[in-house]
Amino acid sequence: MPIRRHIQDENSPRQGSHVKSATTTILSSNTGLTKSSNLSTVHRSNGYQNAHRKPKLKHKGEGSSALIVPNLSLPEEAGTLFSWYTQNWSDVKRNEFLHKFMLKLDPRQHYFVSSFLAARQHKDFISLLPKDISLKILHYLSVQDLLRCCMVCKTWNALANNNDLWKYKCETVKMEVPVSDQPEWKKLYKDNKYLRVNWNSAKCKITDFKGHSDSVICVIFDHLHLASGSLDKTIRVWNLKTGKCQHVLKGHVKGVWCLNFFTHNLLVSGSYDGTIRVWNLRTGKCNKTIIAHDGPIWALARHNEVLVTVSQDKTAKVWDINRCLHLNSLLGHTAAIFAVDMSEDGHLVITGSADKSVKIWNIETGRCLRWISVSQTTSIMSVSYSQGHLACSYGETICVYKVEGPTRLIKKYLDIVNEHQKRIECLKLGILDKEKGEGIIVSAGKDGAVKYWDIQKDKSIQTFVGHRGREVNAIYFDELRIASAAHDNKIRIWDFNV
Repeated sequence: MPIRRHIQDENSPRQGSHVKSATTTILSSNTGLTKSSNLSTVHRSNGYQNAHRKPKLKHKGEGSSALIVPNLSLPEEAGTLFSWYTQNWSDVKRNEFLHKFMLKLDPRQHYFVSSFLAARQHKDFISLLPKDISLKILHYLSVQDLLRCCMVCKTWNALANNNDLWKYKCETVKMEVPVSDQPEWKKLYKDNKYLRVNWNSAKCKITDFKGHSDSVICVIFDHLHLASGSLDKTIRVWNLKTGKCQHVLKGHVKGVWCLNFFTHNLLVSGSYDGTIRVWNLRTGKCNKTIIAHDGPIWALARHNEVLVTVSQDKTAKVWDINRCLHLNSLLGHTAAIFAVDMSEDGHLVITGSADKSVKIWNIETGRCLRWISVSQTTSIMSVSYSQGHLACSYGETICVYKVEGPTRLIKKYLDIVNEHQKRIECLKLGILDKEKGEGIIVSAGKDGAVKYWDIQKDKSIQTFVGHRGREVNAIYFDELRIASAAHDNKIRIWDFNV
């Protein structure tokens, strides 16, 4: 194969000066050696330290140069060859030698040479590029790769921990943990990641709220307050963080069976006495009282200013709670209505009755859109609607339906071993992914157990027992915690954001 003489010609005027300048070698004074014209002697006496480094030229004065010979351990012939290569040969001769030399190498040596050259050609472009461009590149990496980048070097660590970069990562997932005013996005991403792990492993902080003198029948909370209603005819409002009771609301003449926050400072309650009351949480006083039903009010649901209440009198009534105005009555159940819920947009009302059926209503027209015969034996005690899915309970059984389009039963949990052994009093459904049908259910009943379910699995994931075997009357949950109210006169909070 012909050699391409692309570097310089042998007769180039640069050739003579190159050879002349390389004929003298100066050794470091630390070695105790002097100048020598015989490079092979130097190689024998000192050896080479690094076979892969090129000799360094050290300039001393104008127009003069000297070669610092590396300290390598090579045979005398090899040292002589190295001297010829570095001192005497032109670039053309070096190329011819390397060409013939490379043809003699075996695959293992080829691999060594290629690996060495690849390492010499490596550039840390992330550190060399402007910060904005480096961050733009890193934001395409997965979270796992970003965490690996943190271990490369200090520069990569600083870039991979950039707060704006982790803010982008948080925007790509559903954030369930609360975001502060000055968030540390990497920590928030981590907390959000481990939140669902804590739910599945039952890792939580437990807080008990005590103060009622009789069974607690209902419970609800927002990000500031928790409210509970009891058979002692009172409503207690608690600070959710400290657990201290802030208000004791008195006015109902019988037990309080349902609650809902209207605003952060207004609370709506429904009672066994058939009335609805609106309470001011700043003053602790009742602002409005509505005589709503001819029997006990068992449950209520709210969307914006629209409130729906259900009663022993077999009716569900729709109210404009802001004006305390009765808008409509939903008639059709043939027995007491024990449960109610509303769709996310407020257009649908779902009711469960002692007539063993669930009905879905158009809230504006009052017309029943769908009737589902759920049970053949006993009353529907609880209903919960989420993103086109409906969960309801009767006896020790939970049923999950998909009600967008044709009604279809997609899951049924029976009274199997290690599940609810007594009647389920309440449940809440939360759909996480509507298209994939992923979601969770929290249920509680007379057996004193609070259970956490994945609707795609056949058994409950976790069971929480915290009321000494007393029946649990009500539950409420969000992304962070579960609140349960029971016959032992207390409320227990299970907080998974730990």
